Amino acid sequence: MPGSSPRVFQNWNDSRGSRATWVALPDSSFPSSAIHQLVNTRLRIERVDEHSHLIDDAAQLHVACLHGTLTSRRGASVVAGIYRRLIREGHSLYVALDGGLVVGGLMVMLHGRRRATAFTITHQPWSWLSVVRRLGVGATLRQVRDLIQVMHRTSRLAPHDYIAALYVDDRVRRSGVARTLLALAVADSNKHGVNLGVDTLQGNHAAHQLYESCGFREWTLTTRSTIFTLVVD
Repeated sequence: MPGSSPRVFQNWNDSRGSRATWVALPDSSFPSSAIHQLVNTRLRIERVDEHSHLIDDAAQLHVACLHGTLTSRRGASVVAGIYRRLIREGHSLYVALDGGLVVGGLMVMLHGRRRATAFTITHQPWSWLSVVRRLGVGATLRQVRDLIQVMHRTSRLAPHDYIAALYVDDRVRRSGVARTLLALAVADSNKHGVNLGVDTLQGNHAAHQLYESCGFREWTLTTRSTIFTLVVD
C-alpha cells in the first residue's frame, strides 16, 4: 500500500551459501525510471522506460526462459517491440539486475490501460512464419486457441492487473528474485485497488507452487493453461 513500510524477503541463496535479503520498495517511492535498491549490493530492481537499453536484454532473457510461448517463438526483437509499445501505453516492465546483467523480468498489464492487442499480434507479422515452421500448423493453432481462451476468460474477471510475463535466469533461481518481482506486482495492484491475475501452463508445477505460496488461488482452466488470481486487500 502507498506509504507502507518496505516488504523484506529473506531467502537462502544456494549459489553463494549465504542469506540474501531483498527489499521491495512500494511503487510510490520512486519515479518511472528510478532504481529499487536491494540490500544485497549486487542485486537491484529497476522499472524501465521505453527508451531503456535494458528492454533488449530483458527480451533476450524472456525468449530464453519462456521459449515455449508463441511470443518467444517469434523472437527477441518482437518481444522488445511489444515491451516498448506496452510501456508507452502505461504498463510496467521491471527488470532484476545483477551488476549490469538482467537476471529477471516482470511485465504487468495495468487495469484501465490499453492492452494493444492488435499491435501485439501484428507487430513484425512475418515472425509468425517462423512459429509455424517450428511448430507446424496444427500445434500453432492449438496454442493460439488456448491464448484466445485465456483472453476471453480473464475478460470476465473483476477489475485486475495482469502479469503478462515473469521469468528468472537459471543462475539466480531460488535466490528470491521471482518473489521480489511478484511482490512489486502485488504492491502495484494494492495501489490501484484492483486484484491481480496470471496464467501459466497446467504442467508448470514450479510456477503453480510459487503463485500459491504467495496467496494466489486457481481460478479456472483452459485447454492448456491454469489461470490464478489474487484478491488484493
